[in-house]
Amino acid sequence: MQQFTKSQKKHLRKMVGIAYKRHMEKAMAKLQQEFKSWNEGAINVWELNQKIHEYHNELSRDLYKMYVLAKPDIALAFAINNHILDLDEIREDCRSDIKRLAGIK
Repeated sequence: MQQFTKSQKKHLRKMVGIAYKRHMEKAMAKLQQEFKSWNEGAINVWELNQKIHEYHNELSRDLYKMYVLAKPDIALAFAINNHILDLDEIREDCRSDIKRLAGIK
């Protein structure tokens, strides 16, 4: 496991913040579609409530755990594997450990 410099750690934290924001935006867009379905009468208020509940108790918490509580290199590997970030967005001198964690050769 690579030991990161202070500058690298700062970069990784910044990239984790970007990934977390992007992932939340993607999740919110799906939830927004559920509100649209409700507004159009495709689902009822109870179905919408269930979608909100699932979002809050599952996806939102899972993303929080990954992006806030996990180590930055693990969070970034997760973001890359979920197509939230591209590997080339990460500084070259930080990539080797993240590539290994993401299963990229």
